[in-house]
Order: sequence, then structure tokens, then C-alpha cells
Amino acid sequence: MPHLSSILQGVIFFGSGLSLLMALQQLSGKDPDRLNVLGFMLLVCNSIIMLNIALALSRAQIAYPIISFPFLPVIFAVGPLNLFYDHSLVDPKQPISYKTRLHILPAAVITVIGLIFQFQDALYKEAMIRGLFDEPLRSPLAVVIIVGCAHVFAYLSYISVIEFSLWNSAEIRSEIRFMAGLNLAAKVAVILLAAGFFLQRPNLLISGGILLTLIHVAIFLAHHRYPHFFQTLKREIKRKRYEKSLLSGINTEVVYARLMELMRDEELYKDMELNLKTVADLLSMTPHQLSQFLNERINQDFRNFVNSFRVAEAKRQLLEHPDRGILEICFEAGFNSKSTFNTVFKKHTGMTPREYRAGRSG
Repeated sequence: MPHLSSILQGVIFFGSGLSLLMALQQLSGKDPDRLNVLGFMLLVCNSIIMLNIALALSRAQIAYPIISFPFLPVIFAVGPLNLFYDHSLVDPKQPISYKTRLHILPAAVITVIGLIFQFQDALYKEAMIRGLFDEPLRSPLAVVIIVGCAHVFAYLSYISVIEFSLWNSAEIRSEIRFMAGLNLAAKVAVILLAAGFFLQRPNLLISGGILLTLIHVAIFLAHHRYPHFFQTLKREIKRKRYEKSLLSGINTEVVYARLMELMRDEELYKDMELNLKTVADLLSMTPHQLSQFLNERINQDFRNFVNSFRVAEAKRQLLEHPDRGILEICFEAGFNSKSTFNTVFKKHTGMTPREYRAGRSG
């Protein structure tokens, strides 16, 4: 049995390393954005949690109190980081508000307390941590850990509410249910870890650590199974929130802002099969309502509205990518044929794409 425990401890160490590797992957791109940075921080936190779980099985923190220093701040940080990630997923260009940032305050307070603790006498630190391991429910640190576990559980429950609101979204139904399964597993892991530690049941502690490892393995594999998941998830979350904003009637300012977001940020115009009904569905409107809105607010019909974005994209690519062929740019911008591309482009610019490129290059 001790041999099996050592193997399972090694598996948890593996989970910690995998989480750290996934964290580094978040910053490996050319221009990591805020979402990547938050993903990096979340995965580093998860790595630290799993590392401490594995080390706790051999009570290494007693001999090396410094190991325990990042553990408690991280417990209080993972929930707010998930909240920040959600906000950034929905509104990547919108700064996280000061009020929202206050969610990280408990983690900051615990960090300061942890720093003060690390500067105490070595014998005092060892006695405190030994007392936590020997009689966890009598230790002054027990309250902090229990509150930390409840803190994590509360934020996971908040994420569950978001997942439930998207439960029947046809476009990402299997992905959402997969994420909900991971969320449930994370909640079970929190319960197992807390029960295992405070009841001094190593088997429960190991089970929680293994479950966290499996969650990260699943996330790693799912990244390849659902490569566009987060982009689609962002669209669905926005659509759900957008629907709520229209409950009291159609707000034309909200419609305009969301429509521009779909075109400019999500580049919906690049879809060759894009039609009035598809966009109307995304805006929670009828095709007739959208058509009327475009005519009255933008003074364009749907086709000309979409083509204006396609022409702008084509103009940009013609100048920025002189090595690309006209036909390649035609399809990349969302046109489905070269003849249509030439006709629409000339209507908007007075020149064919070839003439436009030649004139601007000269």
C-alpha cells in the first residue's frame, strides 16, 4: 500500500507539472493578450495547489515551511481569477472594473499574513505547521483553510450558473456539458481535499489530488478536441446577456453596438454563407426587424452592409499582402466568387482590385 501511495503521489506531481506546462503555453504565442495572462495565472495557481497536495502526503511542509507560503493565497486567488477570466472572455477590450478587482483583496490580505508568518522564528513556524498536520481542527490555521475552500466552492458555483444558462445552446452543447462535468469534478475535489485533510484521511486527500490531475489532463486533451471552443463560448455568453438587455423591447443602441461587435471584432462578414436570418438570430431579432433597423439606422440593406466590411478587408489585404493572389483575398474577405468580388469592389471604390493595388503600390 505505501508503494501505491508513492505512485499516486507521483501522479499528482505530474498533474502539477502538466498544469505549469499549460500555463507556459498560454504565454508562448506572439502577442499574448489579457485572456492568456489570466489563463497563465490560473494554471500556475492550480500547479501550486497540486504541488502542495503531493508534498502534504509526506508532510514536507513541516521541515520546509516556505513551501506552504503560496498555498493559502493561491486558494483565495483561483476564484477571483476565474471571475476575471469570465469578464475578459465576454469583453476582452473592456477593462476590469475597480469593483471587480476588489475580489482579489482576500488573497492579498492572506499574502501579507503569510509574509509575516515567514519572518517568524523557525521553531514557531515548525510548531504551527506540525500542529496543523497533527490536529488540524484545533489549529488557528484551520479557519483560514476552511474559509478558503468555501471561497473556491462559491466561485465554482458561480461558474455553474453561467454554464447552466448555456446548457441548451445547440452550437456548443457538448462542450458546455463537458465543462460542466469538469466543474462538478472540481467541486468534488475540493470536498475530498478538505475532508481528507481535516479528518486525516490520506486516501481522500490522494483522491482529491488525482481528480485535480485528471481534470487538467482532460483540459489538455480537450484543447485539441474543441480548438474553437472559447471563441464560440464567448459569442454564446454575449448572446445570452444581450438577450436579457432586450427584454423590455428593442434597444437600437444595444443592437448597433452588438452588430458592430459581430462584424468588427468577430469578423462575421468572412462567412461566405452569412445571411440575414443568421445575423438576426445572433441579435435575438426577426429578419424583418433587422432589415428595418439597417435601413433606418445605417441607410443600407443587409447585402451592402456586409459587403462594405468585405471590401474594407479586401482593401487592407491588397495593400498589406502584395504577395497574395487576388482570388485568395477574395475568398478570405468573404466573397464567394471572383466576379462578385470585382463587381462589388468596383462599385465601392471605382476600381477593380487589381487597379486598386497597382494604383496604391505606385
